[in-house]
Amino acid sequence: MKPIPVRHLTDSVQKPAIGHFQIRKLDFDFFGPDRAQPTHRHNFYFLLFIIQGSGKHTIDFKAYNVVDKSLFFLRPGQVHSLTLNTESRGYIVQFDFPFVDSSYDTMKHLLREVTHLNFCALNELSFGKLENTLHLIFQEYQESREKFLESIDALLQVFLIELIRNRNSGMGSRHESSSYAQDRLYEFLELLEQKITKVKQVNQYADLMSLSVYQLNKILKDNLDKTCMQMISEQLIVESKRYLLASSNRVKDIAHLLGFEDLSYFVRFFKKHTGFTPEAFREKFGNVQ
Repeated sequence: MKPIPVRHLTDSVQKPAIGHFQIRKLDFDFFGPDRAQPTHRHNFYFLLFIIQGSGKHTIDFKAYNVVDKSLFFLRPGQVHSLTLNTESRGYIVQFDFPFVDSSYDTMKHLLREVTHLNFCALNELSFGKLENTLHLIFQEYQESREKFLESIDALLQVFLIELIRNRNSGMGSRHESSSYAQDRLYEFLELLEQKITKVKQVNQYADLMSLSVYQLNKILKDNLDKTCMQMISEQLIVESKRYLLASSNRVKDIAHLLGFEDLSYFVRFFKKHTGFTPEAFREKFGNVQ
């Protein structure tokens, strides 16, 4: 079995990334004649802004329909595949973080807020603002004049702020939350990605965050309508799928890498949440090239 390929900013065969940043318009050459990109992952942030188009975008094994006035945002390491129709228009933005050191803290906070939501349908007001901002970023990138990276950095911050506003405008009263609760939510999501192979108990995450189990579950319920245990299980399944498709390791070894001491328990856990045994999942979805 071949591993899922990892793409880098330096892989571009046309205009390369400048200062760990790249923006380009959707065009025929980018996708090839069938407008399709098979399953792969990036080691950088990936933003797909759709002005007009249709197709299918699968991110960490969840399928989304590509529609007009929509946006996809991926964190480094996420697995995805993409197919677009030939009339699709928009922008692709790719960058390492940070590409301007002076904005590290601000960008880190903004990225924490937007990149845990992979798909976003845009309202009319936000769509116009975001499209205009991307047009300005594209111009700065193409002209590459004095301090253009600093200008792009500032414009990208404006873009992310508007994206956050768009997201919050459609959440409704149930999702209204204090900045404190939001910060703790993003802290938990980062801990979950970093420690899932070793930390699997709700009380352990609560202790790491100096919260009670009740407080942690309330933050997650108020913001995501999920419990901490649900989030732990979902992250374990995503990591399991990544290992199964990205390597030829034995299921026993993958279970060990994920912190499962009992192989039979891992198999039962995986089948409960996916409907497949690990081997059956790999056989069905493993042909990614």
